[in-house]
Amino acid sequence: MYSLPIFPQIVEDYKQYLRKCVPPALSFFQFIKPYHVRYASLTQWMRRHGLSVQQLQYDALLEKLSLIHISEPT
Repeated sequence: MYSLPIFPQIVEDYKQYLRKCVPPALSFFQFIKPYHVRYASLTQWMRRHGLSVQQLQYDALLEKLSLIHISEPT
């Protein structure tokens, strides 16, 4: 098992991407292609750190919905 120092940066970049584009136009697999890392290695690293693609997507959706809810007039 190995962990590249770029893994946390990829996750942060994906979070930023999700904030801009919910629902995502690219799958996580397509998103990481330009980074030239193995999907299996990255997702395994994410699991070891308590992260999942589904959770990142869900968090981005909740964040977007909370911003919509806050901006609605009462």
